[in-house]
Formats: sequence, structure tokens, C-alpha cells
Amino acid sequence: MTYNYNRSSEEREKRFSELSQKQVNKDAAKYVVITTRDAADGCFGGHNPTGNDHYFDSLRTARAWAQHYSDTCDHVCGIFQAPKFIEGVDVR
Repeated sequence: MTYNYNRSSEEREKRFSELSQKQVNKDAAKYVVITTRDAADGCFGGHNPTGNDHYFDSLRTARAWAQHYSDTCDHVCGIFQAPKFIEGVDVR
């Protein structure tokens, strides 16, 4: 997985906002990005949906959103095809 740091901070924030608009409701989702440290390590067991869950119908969009989240929010997250762990994301 690669991430493009060659864009300005403003451009990356704008793209993060655009990707955030592509979130879907939980019922339509195939993938969930969970913005917790445990999720970044692949821990889904006992997970209770919270405001840390972001749902997507495309793995590509989920990965892009996770990368931008990690960059702009300086945090880690995990991508799941619940409950199957796909990958942790940390581009800080």
C-alpha cells in the first residue's frame, strides 16, 4: 500500500473530505474502517460499533479513506470485511 505525500496539506484534507462523503450506511457496507489502536492491530472480537466505525462499499475507497484519515488525523485504523481483518493502516 502506498500513499502520496507529494500533495499539500490542504489538498490532502480536501481529498479526505471528498472520501468521507462516500461513506455508506452499515446495511449497505461491505467494509468497515475502525479508527482505534486495537483495530489497527486486527482486533475485532468483542467490537461494539461506535463513532469510530466508517462504512464503505468499496475496498479501494475504504483504503483511501483510511490512509487520508491516518495522515490528516495522525492516528491509526484497521480495515475489516467484518469480522475478517484486512490490514492495519498507519501513514503517520
